Amino acid sequence: MIAHKLMTVMSRKSLANRDLFDIHYFLSSPYAAEINYDLIKQCTEKEPKEFFKQLLEYISVINPKTVLSGLGEILTASQKDWAKAKLVIELKGLLQRQIDLF
Repeated sequence: MIAHKLMTVMSRKSLANRDLFDIHYFLSSPYAAEINYDLIKQCTEKEPKEFFKQLLEYISVINPKTVLSGLGEILTASQKDWAKAKLVIELKGLLQRQIDLF
């Protein structure tokens, strides 16, 4: 499930901010150790390190002020504040941690 969610972020025609929230959750949890890297390699034809680098580049151009679009309706007020201020920044760090594993 985690591998599919990671690949979904870049495969959609337009960004779905809920995907950012979901991958942040997965990568910051113990489930991150269960990522199916073989599936990522098979589906993207990229080594996991290269895939995570590409995903980090994709995430890096996202304007943090726009992350609530399509996501804000399901978050509490404090989660909205966190998402605007830290979601993209923390997600970049979590993706860099994945890159550093390889």
